[in-house]
Amino acid sequence: MAASTLTSRLLKTPNAAKYLNVSQWKIRQLAHRGAIAYCQFDPDGPFWFDRNDLDKFIEEIKIAP
Repeated sequence: MAASTLTSRLLKTPNAAKYLNVSQWKIRQLAHRGAIAYCQFDPDGPFWFDRNDLDKFIEEIKIAP
């Protein structure tokens, strides 16, 4: 039987920050400003970031020559 290769699409703040190579504080700031979408399953629960939204954010901030 093959091992599972499932990779989570949603990342908690620490992993999303690592994905973007920024601090946790910075990714929370971007979320609060509306620059990056996030999910929150409970009002007091953690932020969850979709990898697709993180990739979209990267594409939006690129500076083309």
